[in-house]
Amino acid sequence: MATGTTPFWSAPGVDPRMVDVEASVQADALPREIARPLTEFLERALRRDARERFDTADDMLRAWRLLFDRLDAAHAGEAATVDADRLRAAATLTTSVTAIGLSARAVDAAERLEVLTVGDLFGVNLGDVERLRGVGLDTRRELVDARTALRRHLDPPAASTTADDETPDVQALDALVAQLVPKQTRKTSAQVDGLRRLRALGLERLHPGHGPIVEDPAAKLDGYIAHRLERERRIVGALEAGARSHDDLLAAAWDDVPAGLRLPATWTLEAHLEKLREEGRLPDGVGAGGA
Repeated sequence: MATGTTPFWSAPGVDPRMVDVEASVQADALPREIARPLTEFLERALRRDARERFDTADDMLRAWRLLFDRLDAAHAGEAATVDADRLRAAATLTTSVTAIGLSARAVDAAERLEVLTVGDLFGVNLGDVERLRGVGLDTRRELVDARTALRRHLDPPAASTTADDETPDVQALDALVAQLVPKQTRKTSAQVDGLRRLRALGLERLHPGHGPIVEDPAAKLDGYIAHRLERERRIVGALEAGARSHDDLLAAAWDDVPAGLRLPATWTLEAHLEKLREEGRLPDGVGAGGA
C-alpha cells in the first residue's frame, strides 16, 4: 500500500521459495522524508529468519508509531520557522514548490504529481490531488490552499463571465472546487454547499477527471446531495437509537456496504460527526470503543 507495489525477492514475479535473498522494497516510491526509516522497517518485518524480525506485534507497532512521531515532531519545528505567507507573496510562476512554505509531506505529494514549480501547481488537475493514494486529507487540503493563495497573489482580478465574454472566472471556480476537496472541519456541510453552488450554475454537462461525460449535471448533483444528506440522516437515527461506537454507527449508516469494506467510510463518518459536534447535535460518549 505504501509504495503501490508488492515486495519482491530478487526480481518481481520470482517465487521467494526459489531464491535465497531477502525481500526488496521500492524505497524510491515511498514519501521522500520517511523513505529510509520506512524501508528499514518493512525489510525487517519481512526478514526470512523470524528471529531477525520484530519480537512481538507490540514491538512492531511501537516501531511503526515511532517513525511517524519523529516525522510529526520534525514538521512541528518546520512549521514554527517557515513564514508561508511571506514566501508565497514573493513567489513567481517559476518558484520551486519547495520554496513556498509547504510541509515535506505536501512537497512529496506535489512531486508525485510532477509539480515542481508554482506554474506546475496552477496547471494540476485538482481532482488528481484529491485522488492521490497514501496522502492524508490535511496534506491534500494544504496543496489546495497553497494554490488558492498563490493565485490570489499572482493572477490579475478576473471578471465574471458575461454573454460577451466566454472566459470562465478561474478564481471563482478554484474557490468552488476548494469546497469540494475534503476540509479539516465541516467537510460534509462544505461539500454539500459546494455541490449546491455547482448545481446553481445551470451547467449543460460535466467533464469529470475520470469516467464518462455527465450529460445531465442537475440530476447527477442532486443525487450526490441526496446521498450525503441520507447518510447523515442514518447517522442521526443511529445516534438517537443509542449507538455510540464507530462500529455501531458504521453498521447502521453503511449497512449497504460489506463489513470488510467499511474502513474507508470511517473518514466520512468522522466528518459527519464533526459537523454534528459543531452544530451541537452530537451526544456525549460517541467514539468510545469505536473503530
